[in-house]
Amino acid sequence: MHIGIYENHDKLTNKLFPFIFHYHKLNGYNSLYPHWHKNIELLLCVDGHGKAIVAGKTYEWHPGDIIAVNPDEIHMFSTDDTIEYYCIIATYDFCIENGIDLSTTSFIHLTNDTYAGKLFKNAVSDFTSDEIDITKTRIDVLLFLYELYKNHSEQNEIKEDNFNEIANVIQYIYDNYNKNITLDDAAKVAGLSKHYFTKKFKKVTGTTFVLFLNRVRCNNAAEMISNGMAIGDASYACGFNDPAFFSRMFKKLLDKNPSSVKKSRL
Repeated sequence: MHIGIYENHDKLTNKLFPFIFHYHKLNGYNSLYPHWHKNIELLLCVDGHGKAIVAGKTYEWHPGDIIAVNPDEIHMFSTDDTIEYYCIIATYDFCIENGIDLSTTSFIHLTNDTYAGKLFKNAVSDFTSDEIDITKTRIDVLLFLYELYKNHSEQNEIKEDNFNEIANVIQYIYDNYNKNITLDDAAKVAGLSKHYFTKKFKKVTGTTFVLFLNRVRCNNAAEMISNGMAIGDASYACGFNDPAFFSRMFKKLLDKNPSSVKKSRL
């Protein structure tokens, strides 16, 4: 089962400590499904390697690399081996209240900067201490955010409000990926003409509707195969009617063959 694609971060109710912190390890052929949220997400790779896909752009992710995910950017992380990273999520309101205007500025997605990395690790030390000092943690997170804001950010382009319609379609894809979904169906869900929907979907996600749909199908098929389902059965269960096309698409989108996923569990 895939995780929810919109995260509302309902645990972030303490205005004095508006953060979520966690350490995460992804092992071979695992991935986190595309999702988004209003709050800022900052991640530091500490070991291994993988890929970060943020707003339709793919970045190779190595130790020392910092990934920044801006509000409402669809993102996911994956690896064919192992990757370990720390994650700090800070609320949108915390940033705005401290002079970091995320409505006009976006953090650059991938940064490898020694000083920024040091500031991130200072905040990690705060979060992992036996007794958390709230004031010190707030200061260290802000110092890191200010460093990114000053040296690793860019002005937002003026954008039309096109997110909600596409978010509805993405949810529709997750609920119906095993069915025969067409471009016409998706455009109707969005309430747009097929031509306009195609342009808006590409602008928001960075990829086409068909490729996004097939990525969701391949991700689910990979999970089924890794859990023991036969490759052919997994392909049909995820909406593919042609095994040869499924194999080609799987290799193109996940950079591995279905058979390699099956072998990895042996």
